[in-house]
Amino acid sequence: MYWYIAQKYGPEKVGELLQRIRATRSVELGFKTTFGLSVSEFSDRFLQALKVLYYPDIARYEEPSTFAEVLADHKKIENFINASPEVSPQGDLVAFISDRNDYYDVYVQSLARPRDIKRVLSGGGATASFEELHLLTPGLTWSPDGKKLALAAKAGERDRVYIIDVNTEDQQPLPAFDLDGIQSVKWSPDGKKLALVGVKNGSSDIYIYEFDTKLLTNVTSDLFADRDPDWTADSRSLIFSSDRADYVTPGEWPASKILFINWKSGPLNLYRFDLESNTITRLTNTPGVNQIYPAVSRTSNSLFYISDENGINNIWTSDMTGQHARPLTNSISKIDQMSISNDASKLTFSTLHDGGYDMFLIRNPVDRHLDSLPLTEYRRAQRGLAAGRLDSLVHERTALNAHEDSVKGYGNVHVDLHDYVFGNSPEQDRSMRNYQQKPIVQEVTNYKDSSGHYKIHEYKVIFTPDVILGTAGYTGYYGLEGATQMLFSDELGNHQIFAATNLILDLKNSTYILAYFNLEHRSNWGLEGFHTAQFLYVPVEGSTDPLGPINLARFTSYGLTGTVSYPFNRFERIDFNGSAMVLERDLIDISAPTKRKFTLFPSISFVHDDVLNGYFYPRAGARYNIGISVAPKFGDAWLGFVTPELDARYYIKLSTNMSIATRIAGAASFGPTPQKFFIGGVDGWINRYFTNQVYPLSEPEDYAFFNAGRPLRGYAFNEKIGTKYVLGNIEFRYPFPIFVAGFPLAFFGDSFIDMGTAWTNNVYLFDKLPDGTFRTRDLLTSVGTGIRTYLFGFYVHMDVAWTTNLNAWSHPNYIFSLGEDF
Repeated sequence: MYWYIAQKYGPEKVGELLQRIRATRSVELGFKTTFGLSVSEFSDRFLQALKVLYYPDIARYEEPSTFAEVLADHKKIENFINASPEVSPQGDLVAFISDRNDYYDVYVQSLARPRDIKRVLSGGGATASFEELHLLTPGLTWSPDGKKLALAAKAGERDRVYIIDVNTEDQQPLPAFDLDGIQSVKWSPDGKKLALVGVKNGSSDIYIYEFDTKLLTNVTSDLFADRDPDWTADSRSLIFSSDRADYVTPGEWPASKILFINWKSGPLNLYRFDLESNTITRLTNTPGVNQIYPAVSRTSNSLFYISDENGINNIWTSDMTGQHARPLTNSISKIDQMSISNDASKLTFSTLHDGGYDMFLIRNPVDRHLDSLPLTEYRRAQRGLAAGRLDSLVHERTALNAHEDSVKGYGNVHVDLHDYVFGNSPEQDRSMRNYQQKPIVQEVTNYKDSSGHYKIHEYKVIFTPDVILGTAGYTGYYGLEGATQMLFSDELGNHQIFAATNLILDLKNSTYILAYFNLEHRSNWGLEGFHTAQFLYVPVEGSTDPLGPINLARFTSYGLTGTVSYPFNRFERIDFNGSAMVLERDLIDISAPTKRKFTLFPSISFVHDDVLNGYFYPRAGARYNIGISVAPKFGDAWLGFVTPELDARYYIKLSTNMSIATRIAGAASFGPTPQKFFIGGVDGWINRYFTNQVYPLSEPEDYAFFNAGRPLRGYAFNEKIGTKYVLGNIEFRYPFPIFVAGFPLAFFGDSFIDMGTAWTNNVYLFDKLPDGTFRTRDLLTSVGTGIRTYLFGFYVHMDVAWTTNLNAWSHPNYIFSLGEDF
C-alpha cells in the first residue's frame, strides 16, 4: 500500500498519512484529511490499481498445482494452515504443522502414500508446554536417522525446544535457554548438534547446542538479523540468511554498538559460517533481492533457497558457493517455506494459495529447467524498467471522479498527464508542478549529545481518551437520568483509567465507578471505587403472606476493591480480589430506619481456559474456575461466611459446526451469615417471572451476595433458594437450517438437559413411589430445544423447555433471552 501511495501521490504522502492518523487517532480521519477519500473509497482505488497492474502478469506465471503435487489442500481439508514442511533425511516422510483439527498439531505424512498421515503432537496452542508453535519460522527438524523431530515452541514465558519421538510420540524438552525467543532449528547430519536462531534483547543470532555437553553457544553475536540456518554435509559449516551486507566478522558489531554504526537494514543474502575457523563468507550479493530459507542437499552437494529476484518468492538452486544460480519454479503465489531430502529427489514447500496455506511436493526438482523468470511490474519499477508512474496503469472509472486525472493502462485508454512529472524509478521524487512541499512536522534537532550518541528520553505516562460514550434522558418516574462510560490509557496500554456512571436523580440513587488498572508487568493489578444503587420491590418485613403487601426498597453498596491477577501461562492464572464494602437497604415509600451491614471480602481463584471459540459459542476445550471467598465477622453488623465455589465446563467437538457442551457448577456457604444461592431461569431473560412475583431479597447484603445458578430453563428465576447449590447442564449444539430466498441464515440450534437443586440443611433428590418407581423431589429437571442468532448486534435466544419429575411433564415454557451461551 505504501508503494502505491508513493507511486500515485508522491512519497511524502506516506509520512503525511501516518502523521495525520496519529494526530487524529482515527484511521478514517487520517485517510480523509490526507487524500480526501474514506478508507472504503481509497481501498476501492487501491484494489483497482492492483488489478490493472498485475492482471496482465498472471498468464506469465504458474499455479503451484501445475508444477507440483498437492500434499495438503486447505479447501478440501476445511482448514487454513498447512505449513513448516520438513522432509525426512531419507525422503520418505514429511513433517508439518496444521490446524486441520482446530489446534496447531504436528503431523507426519508419507510421501509414497500421501493418505497415510499420523499426528505426533496434539494440542499445539492449547497446552502450557506448547502455547504457540512457530508457523512462519520453521521450527521443525528431523534427526539424521529420521526417528525424532526437534520442535521449537513457546512454553510459558520463554520458548523451549522439544524432542519428539515419531513412533512413541514421547516428548522430552531440552534445557531452558536464556533466550527471548527461538525460531528456526536444524539438526546436524552427525546428530551431535542443533543449530537454532535465538532472539535476545531484540537481536537474532545463530546458536549451536551440543547434545553431549548440553552447552549453548552464540556463534554470530552481533546486531544483524541472522535466520534460517542449515548444515553442510560434514556438520562443520552452516549456511544461513542475513542482512549483514559485508560485515562478515562474527561479534565485531554487537547489539550494544548499534549507536556507533551507520546501519540501515537491507536485503537478506546467503552466508556460510565455518565452525573451525570462526569465519563468515558471503555467498550471494544480488542488489535489492532477498534470499532466504537455504536448504543443503547432503549427497548432491548443492544449495537450494527461496529468492524474490523477479518480485515473487520462488525456489532457486546453485552450487555451494552460491554460483551458477538458476530458478526451479515460476510460481504466481509467494513460496514461504521449503525443505529438501538429502539426495535432492524430493522438495516440499508451503505457499499462501487461494486463501489458505497449502503444501506441495516436487519430485526431482533439479530436472526442472527454466531459463529465466519474468519480472513483475513491481520489480520492473524498482529496476527503472517500468514505463512510468502507477498512474499510467490506472484508469478511474467512476462518474464522480471523471474530472480527475485520465491515465493510460493496458489497451486503448486515454492519456492526460500534463499535471505530472515522471521518472522511471519509484525512489525518484515525483512532486507535482507548482507544488510546494510543506513540512509535516518540525525538523527535529538537538537529538544527539556532544559525543554524537542519540539522547535517551525516559518514557512518560500520558493518558489520552480511548472511548467516551454518553446518553441522557428524562422519565416521569425517575426524572433526570443518564449513562456515561470513559476509558483512558497511555500510549503503550500499560495504564488504564475507567469511569462509568448511571445517573438517576442524584448521586445517592445512582451507580458510578472509577477504576485504575496497571498492566505493565506480568502481574496485573487494579483498584476500583464504586457506588451502586438498585430499586426493587420487597415483601413487607414480618409478613408471612408471600403474595401480601410489598415495599419499594433501595439497595446500596459502596466501597473499594483491589484486584491482582498472575498468569502462569496463556491458559492458567490465579486471581486475588479484596473488597471493603458498606451495604445498605432503605425503604422508599415508608419511613423506616436504614439497615446497614459491613464486610471485608477477600477471595482467591484458580482459572483455566483453553477453549476454541466458534461463531456462537465454544466448540472445543475446557475451562474451569475453582475459588474460595471469606468474610470475617468482626461484630454484629458484619457479615461472616466462607464460600468455596466450582464452575467447570468441557466442550467436545463432533464436526466443524457441531459440538457437545457440558457444565457442572456449585457452591456451599458456611458461617453465621452465609451467602444464599437461587437457581432457575437463564441470564438475560426477557420474559422472566418469579415465584411469589417478587425478587427474593430482603436484607442489605442480599443484592450484593445473592448469587444465581443458571441456566435451569423452564423454572422461575428463584425456583429454589439455599446456602448450597449444584447445577449440571449438557447441550448438543448444531447448525439450524433456515433459508430465505435460497440463502442460508446464521442460525444455530441446541437441545439440552438441565438439572439442579439448592438447599440449606437437608436435600432429598428423589422419592420412591409405592409401585417401586422414582420421581424427583428436590432435584429440578428440564429438557428442551432452541435456536439462537445475532440480531441487530444482539445474541438472541429462543428456547422451549419442559420440566419433569420423571412421572409427568409440564406444558412447554417459552423463553426469550439475550446473551451468550456458557
